[in-house]
Amino acid sequence: MPEIIKNSLVLVVLLSSIGLGLKSCWHNRWVVSPPVAGSPVQESLPSSVPFEHKGYTLTPVASFSIKAKLLSSEEYHSDEGAKLSPIDYALGWDKMSQDEIIEQLGIAQDHRFFTYRWEKQPPIPPQEIIESATNIHLIPANQEIEKQLKAARRGEHVKLMGQLVDVRGDNGFIWNSSRSRQDTGKGACELMWVESVDISRF
Repeated sequence: MPEIIKNSLVLVVLLSSIGLGLKSCWHNRWVVSPPVAGSPVQESLPSSVPFEHKGYTLTPVASFSIKAKLLSSEEYHSDEGAKLSPIDYALGWDKMSQDEIIEQLGIAQDHRFFTYRWEKQPPIPPQEIIESATNIHLIPANQEIEKQLKAARRGEHVKLMGQLVDVRGDNGFIWNSSRSRQDTGKGACELMWVESVDISRF
């Protein structure tokens, strides 16, 4: 391969890498925004009709809407639930949506869990953190909603509407949604069928 072509290819790859890096930095930059008052609204469904989606059976268990601040988001590509739920949101409301509180916490997502830590003393009581923040496994109803979910930036306000669902797969796969804001640990995340999303830009 001529040297000039080889050098040109290296330059293209380098510029592409820089472009992706700048895009990632912009996307992950924290957006300063006002706090969000109010808790998620959940109403049990006494009866519901299961439906099929991407080879899984989804059974709605509650209508669910939430307006909160996006603390963190994490995309998944290779775990067992990634085909159905490609992204998780860690969301906070009330005191867990106040920037001065959030900046005192180390927030991370990994392996479908949302974790937080602090130095010395928690900025608010730990139980209040539990009750005003959550990790949600998001199942977008269509490609446009998935695109919107992946475009949101940390610190922005997001409003999601849809249903909490329990999931079953033909291979014995079981994935149930939490029904409570007070639980922690394994099984404490909501599994949400997202029918609409609204992102407040600042």
